[in-house]
Amino acid sequence: VRADVGIALGSGTDVSMESADIVLMNNELLAVDRAVELSARTLKTIKQNIGSSIAYNLIMVPLAMSGVLTPLLAAITMPLSSLVVIGNAARIRKFFDKKL
Repeated sequence: VRADVGIALGSGTDVSMESADIVLMNNELLAVDRAVELSARTLKTIKQNIGSSIAYNLIMVPLAMSGVLTPLLAAITMPLSSLVVIGNAARIRKFFDKKL
């Protein structure tokens, strides 16, 4: 049987910390639960960001190609869509504020 993720405690050896995927610096096992929650939250956010990017492109590219969307408006909306993705990713920071 092989593990998918290796977890080491901060008080462990340098070799174990170097080979681990996750290192718990505070030696609390509850941190494993927080790490699992964080990884689930991160994966959910990644999927949301990909979905919003696909939706933006499915809507805006045909509008730009058909001439409904002016080049100036397209130039304005593209960075705004990137800011939406960045803002959504920044919500993960709230996870740390609540849990730690």
